[in-house]
Amino acid sequence: MPEILIVAIASMGAYKAYKWFAKKMRTAQNIVTEATSAAERAKMAIKDMPKLKRDPVTGIYRLKK
Repeated sequence: MPEILIVAIASMGAYKAYKWFAKKMRTAQNIVTEATSAAERAKMAIKDMPKLKRDPVTGIYRLKK
């Protein structure tokens, strides 16, 4: 009988450890996904920025036509 209790307690511990590990992995995956999407948004923002050209006389940057 004590062996069954030991196995049951060990099984519950393993299950709790698995749930904790799965939660940590989901959190890490969410962080990676957010960072990836932020990097993609930054790339698109840079691509959509207007091009500038420096006026040699005044030294002021103006929109490139």
